[in-house]
Amino acid sequence: MLLTNGISYSIIAVNYLLKVFTISLITWIGYDTHSELMTKIVNGVFIALFFNTGILLMLTNANLSDVSGWLSAVFSGTFYDYSPKWYASVGSVLVSTMLLNAFMPPIFEGITNATAWLFQTMDNGWRCCKKKEERMYFTKTTQIYQYLDLYTGPDYIVHYKYSGVLNVIYVTMLYGLGLPALFPIAFLSFLIYWATERYQLAYTY
Repeated sequence: MLLTNGISYSIIAVNYLLKVFTISLITWIGYDTHSELMTKIVNGVFIALFFNTGILLMLTNANLSDVSGWLSAVFSGTFYDYSPKWYASVGSVLVSTMLLNAFMPPIFEGITNATAWLFQTMDNGWRCCKKKEERMYFTKTTQIYQYLDLYTGPDYIVHYKYSGVLNVIYVTMLYGLGLPALFPIAFLSFLIYWATERYQLAYTY
């Protein structure tokens, strides 16, 4: 159980790092239009997430010696084909990863809100427990743009969110027939995505 949970947490952590790295790399490359840049980010982040979540785990456990001799030098895992042991080990990790991934949007939203609250409280001199009228005029910023950046929400950007939705769809459709639990997990993921987006649009941005 510890190994399964550890692999699931590792996949989620690597997915986050891949997302940040891919966005930074594609932004650094640059494109002629902003729409083209956003399209490349959506596709790039999706490919990275899907490979790390749905393909890499299968390849590292696959044994392809029956397919090709030279492939067996690289892919020399335990499983030659789908089997009950594959579902018990690899399948359970995949299901656990997707279930954990479903709850990541509100977790990231909570971290973002907590970070914003911390910086705002530090700016107004830790007057968080006082009334809004008593603390709203206290600030250490010296320019209006600094104040707006600190007390307004971030830009509403959806490119990597599209990539997350596509990753859920593709992983579910790839393994769903053999792992039926992925279908209700996908429904839960979309429900949490929807609720988080509604909250962000109403209270954060």
